Amino acid sequence: YKDQDKISFDISYGYQTLFSYYKANSEGSISAKSLDSKKYLIIDCGGYSFAKIPKLYDHILGVSGTLRTLSPTEKGILKNVYNIRKGTVSKSVYGDNALTFHGNNGEYVVIESDVSHFPRITTEISKYHNKQRPVLIFFEST
Repeated sequence: YKDQDKISFDISYGYQTLFSYYKANSEGSISAKSLDSKKYLIIDCGGYSFAKIPKLYDHILGVSGTLRTLSPTEKGILKNVYNIRKGTVSKSVYGDNALTFHGNNGEYVVIESDVSHFPRITTEISKYHNKQRPVLIFFEST
């Protein structure tokens, strides 16, 4: 199956994959041995919700540093769903955040007309890629 921009032979879609193997075998595309390797029963023994795990404990320690930036709705969920009434914020053991956002200073934010849009994006990607810098590109949803 396609996995991002590669082909993966480790991905399986359960019985859909199994029946695809049967079809490929009947068409002569794969061997009987290859088909046999995919013949097994899938027994689903259940599942769980990560959102319910905190409810199993009396105390919750060491949550994310993003708690300072929660919206009132998110704070309400912590209070009403998880019964978190008190909190303490301490400094990160990793030190202060050294990342800075330079804003729209012309170097980091680029807005182009439709005509030169894609060539300019390509130029910007190449410029920062050559400096071994990460590049994030955001497109407006349609």
